[in-house]
Amino acid sequence: TIDDIAAHIKIPSSHINFIFKYHCNETFSDFKKIVRVHHAIKLLEANYLKTNTIESLSNEVGFITYNTFHVAFKNITGLTTQEYIKVFSYMLRIIYKLNRNYWRPLET
Repeated sequence: TIDDIAAHIKIPSSHINFIFKYHCNETFSDFKKIVRVHHAIKLLEANYLKTNTIESLSNEVGFITYNTFHVAFKNITGLTTQEYIKVFSYMLRIIYKLNRNYWRPLET
């Protein structure tokens, strides 16, 4: 937490919040959400849901409840997790088709 960081470097947490907001244009809390959602995206792209639920994904990346995860994911990506999975799967199919056509042997 921000308080843990503040205690570790021995400055008030309000200073860390100010510095973070000034340099990153995000609050520390928003930054944590962004990092967690990006971690969730990496897990989604690695087929995490093949053996797990979305609820366990939300817990795995550090959200206390599925609802807070769902809201953060939608706010950051503009998509729900299900929409993201559909878009990602579609893009993979297109890339596969493009690669398959690109590497097809030349006809002589």
